[in-house]
Amino acid sequence: MLLLVICGGFAQGFNLVCRALAARGVESMAFEDPGYADQRAMAAHAGLEAKPVALDERGMRIDGLAATGARSVLLTPAHQSPTGVVLAPNRRQALIEWAVERGATILEDDYDAEFRYDREPVGAMQGLAPDRVAHLGMVSKSRRRCAWVGSCARPSSRTPSPRRRQAMTAAPPCSISSSWRG
Repeated sequence: MLLLVICGGFAQGFNLVCRALAARGVESMAFEDPGYADQRAMAAHAGLEAKPVALDERGMRIDGLAATGARSVLLTPAHQSPTGVVLAPNRRQALIEWAVERGATILEDDYDAEFRYDREPVGAMQGLAPDRVAHLGMVSKSRRRCAWVGSCARPSSRTPSPRRRQAMTAAPPCSISSSWRG
């Protein structure tokens, strides 16, 4: 069974998952290299050591991922940023096999799914392995910056208790300026 958590953007959903992983004893998280330093810093703040993994023209190198010893990975398989590479189908399968073998969690950052005009859409990895993939998405790019809305679809077996989840996801309400006309 999947749980959908609506949150205040990617950062809040990512923070929720990082803290849940750390609470379950996960000590490190692999990241695409190049990638965003802010995400590594957020994971470190939650107690996870960042492990960079090199990319090539087919996306994250799964052999490099296996060498990290990490039990979680954050990646952007549909459109890696900043390179624009799409994770190749055979690498997607190898990534899922890696997660199953290690009891690991894949965090799928679907940061620009609302803007897919350059090619046919690429299916979410979460649909291929719902028991191993937490799908983090947001719709903030097509909304005003103050109305950031994100979501995290993840297996309920990997979800902290409701009380803990509430404490981790509490966010101040977004305010909209009175000058906003819609």
